[in-house]
Amino acid sequence: MQRLPGLDTLRVAAIVWVMLFHSWVVGELGAHFDWLSHHGWVGVDIFFVLSGFLIGSQESVGLWRSRRKFGCARTDFRRFAAP
Repeated sequence: MQRLPGLDTLRVAAIVWVMLFHSWVVGELGAHFDWLSHHGWVGVDIFFVLSGFLIGSQESVGLWRSRRKFGCARTDFRRFAAP
C-alpha cells in the first residue's frame, strides 16, 4: 500500500484532540473548552478507524486481498495475524 499523507494529518488531528480533552479534564484549559466534554471521544474514534483501515488494507496480507484470492468462503487468518 502506498503512503497516504492525509492519514498522517488525521493522526495528528486525533492526537491533538485527545491531548486537548485530557487537558480539559485536568482543568488546565478553562471554560472556553467545555465543548470537549461532549466531543472528547472523537480523537479515540479516529484512531480506531485509522487502525482498522490500515490493518485491513495491508498489501501483503490484507483481509480484502485474501478474500479476493481465496473467495468468500475462506480467509487465511494465520497468515494475517503472523508477525
